[in-house]
Formats: sequence, C-alpha cells, structure tokens
Amino acid sequence: MRAFILGTTIVLVLTAGATAQIDFSDNFDDGNIDDWNLVDVIGFATGEPHAEISVVDGTVRINAPPVPSPELAPAAAAIDRLGSLHFTDFEISVDVVENNSGVDGFSGIAGRVHAPFVGYGFSFAEVQGDIAPGNHVVSIARGDPGVPATVLAEVFLDDLPRDNVRLVFRGEGSTLSGELVSLSDLSTPLVSLTAEDATYTEGGNGIFVFGGSPAPPNPPNFASFGNARFDNNSLIAVPEPWSLVMIAPCLLSLLLRRSRKLFLN
Repeated sequence: MRAFILGTTIVLVLTAGATAQIDFSDNFDDGNIDDWNLVDVIGFATGEPHAEISVVDGTVRINAPPVPSPELAPAAAAIDRLGSLHFTDFEISVDVVENNSGVDGFSGIAGRVHAPFVGYGFSFAEVQGDIAPGNHVVSIARGDPGVPATVLAEVFLDDLPRDNVRLVFRGEGSTLSGELVSLSDLSTPLVSLTAEDATYTEGGNGIFVFGGSPAPPNPPNFASFGNARFDNNSLIAVPEPWSLVMIAPCLLSLLLRRSRKLFLN
C-alpha cells in the first residue's frame, strides 16, 4: 500500500512539473539586472570593455557602440537568462521606450537562445533608405554559430516609430510570430510577421541591440550602432522537458528516503 502511495506521489509530482508554466517578468524598478547575464561581443573579442549596460530610471539601457575596427564582428550587446530559464513554446514581450540607435541599428528580443545571438530574434531598425525598399525594417531571424543571421521573415516600411513601442515574440512548435505595437494603442499591431523554422526547439531568452549592415553587394556600415532603453520584460513559456529530467532524480531520492523511514517504522 505504501509503495503504491509512493508511486502515485511521484507520478503526481512529475505530472505537476510537466504541466507547470514559466511566468517571469522584470520591470527593472529594483535598479539592477542581477538575474541577467551581460553580453559584450566586441569586449569579449578585444579583452577590453566595449558595450555599456546600465539601469536608468527603472529601465535598462543597452549600448553597443560602433566597432573600433572593420575586422571585428558588428557592434552587438545583450542581456540574457540562459543559465536560469529554458523553455520550448513561449511568448516574450518588451517595451522599447527610447531608441537612439544609428541607421542599421537593431533593437529586439530573443527566444530559444543557446548562446549569445544563437537562437531566434524579433527586432526592428531604421535602415538605409537608398538601398532598401523602405526606411524601416521589422524582421524575424535565426542566429547560428559562426555565420551571419538568416532572415526568416521581414517587412520594410517607410514610416515606423523609433521608440515607445512594444515587441511581442511568440514561438509555438516551428511557428514563430512577432508583433510591433505602439504603447499608445496596444490593441492594434503596427506590424505582424510569421515564419516557420524548426532548427531550435528550446532555449533561453534575451534582450539585444546590434549594429547591422546591408546585405552584399551593398557596402558595409561599420558606423552602425545599437543604443536603446527597455522596460517591462515578460515571459510566459512551457519549461524545457530536460529540466524536469534533471530534477527528477533529486525528487525521487527525497521520496525514497521518506518511504524507507515509513517502512522501517
């Protein structure tokens, strides 16, 4: 009877964990980003700090200045939570309350991230209008190790707010979707995008800026930089199944020890 109760308890606990939902938010009002990892791409490459990340008036500013040398990767900086939150399906949102990025400077959010800028991202930017269909672009892209990002979906527009907008990024199976919404009217998206890709099925989340560059044969824009202030980050997601596998041995060990004591009494 006790063995049956033990087995039932294990099943119920693991089932509860399997149906649990990650629900995380950070409005940065506490004045710190202690739960986040800092990503300074150029700083890592040169051994000298390059990006600037700070909390200002309850918002987090991420600044990726122009690269000091054309031989380096494009300017890029981010904060992420790769070590603490891993998930499969997700909905992530963040407000861009100020955007001082240069031309070709992107601001965005990332999901199913495995390493900095490896995973999926939803972002927007002002771009070089003389070599693009419009003056702004909104895109869903996939970042892979060691190669330029792959654009999965994008739309070019002649007019788009630079700041005071909300980015909403969703992933359900292989379907990725993004919305850009004005903070003055959250009911009607300014832009909606959808893409299909099954390369990454799980990972963490992040917020990023980077200085992009037009695709060849257009000349690279080494002066591009990303500089934006973010607020009200939220994440609703399904936990990665492996995280349940990791906690199961500890859970079983605890229950078995308690069962052993019951049988000995």
